[in-house]
Amino acid sequence: MILGKEEGALPRILFPYKLFIGGTVGSGDQWLSWVHIKDVVRSIEFILNNQNISGSVNITAPHPTRMKELVKPLLKFFIDLIGFLFLTLS
Repeated sequence: MILGKEEGALPRILFPYKLFIGGTVGSGDQWLSWVHIKDVVRSIEFILNNQNISGSVNITAPHPTRMKELVKPLLKFFIDLIGFLFLTLS
């Protein structure tokens, strides 16, 4: 999964949270290999500039994460936002 602030999967993941209907897919125990879009671009540049590299190349972060761990900060942010709005508008 490629993540970036404005591109990649992150905006699509955030969309349901912005509607206050976000959650994990399934149990949330699924492993996700992820990488930031800037790292993908840098990796492609490195590969193109190095003649010694041949064959398939896998670009990913060194440690995969579970879906529920990926969305945990999103849940906290939007729960805090709901609480703030409730207190402000009350």
